[in-house]
Amino acid sequence: MGLDGRLPALTGKVGARHVARAADATGESEAWVTERLRLYAPLFDLDLDLDDAS
Repeated sequence: MGLDGRLPALTGKVGARHVARAADATGESEAWVTERLRLYAPLFDLDLDLDDAS
């Protein structure tokens, strides 16, 4: 997953490192980003692997 400005912003496996980068890029907390990802994961077929450091 890369935050390169191209859509979709996230695809596939999303790890804790991705959450940290997204939080930094948006100015939101990691908890906020995580909750939003949990909400939208089923819609966008995201695989949340937040225990992983990837």
